[in-house]
Amino acid sequence: MSRSVRWAIVMNRFLVAHGRNAPERAVLHHAWTSCPAARFNIPDGKTILPPKQKVLTGMEELIHQFMVVTQGVNAPPGEIYFSAETPRVSWVSTSTAKAGARPIG
Repeated sequence: MSRSVRWAIVMNRFLVAHGRNAPERAVLHHAWTSCPAARFNIPDGKTILPPKQKVLTGMEELIHQFMVVTQGVNAPPGEIYFSAETPRVSWVSTSTAKAGARPIG
């Protein structure tokens, strides 16, 4: 098989997969454009990473960044849904999570 034929097959697969995702992209685009222009981060440095300038100048923020990166955040209990799609396989996983820094267990 020539290189151009292989390239055409790859592009065809990409376009088919891209077309399958059109409804999801439309929903995401609508959600993104209808959101107000604001920051979504919360000011609590124990839940998200604090701003870099504060980490470089404050010991408490440095400790919180270290804790968030090494131990993770305390996630609430609930259901987790994850899906991944490749050209050859589609994988979907649903799991019930407990609360804590390592929610799946």
